[in-house]
Amino acid sequence: MNKHGNHRSRQAVDVIRVLQEALQTARATRFQGDRDLLMVTDTYASRLDPSSDLKNKLGCKLGFDATIPMKKPREGFVRGVTPVSERAKKALKL
Repeated sequence: MNKHGNHRSRQAVDVIRVLQEALQTARATRFQGDRDLLMVTDTYASRLDPSSDLKNKLGCKLGFDATIPMKKPREGFVRGVTPVSERAKKALKL
């Protein structure tokens, strides 16, 4: 427990949730399937993946490039912040 009475695992879950939301936002606003999908075939794959080549430990990996394009202004990709009133903060214990 920290000085605010919050347990560390709860904080970790909150951080994970925020990161997942940020990733979803990035994919939704920056990812173009025809340009930003990366596929690497015949690469190391976990033996736990039954769909891979278990004998040679090979499989296929996908990557999603959701970075902000360098030639576009960053302002169009920055997520807005929703203001939260003090009353709401108290009710939510933020």
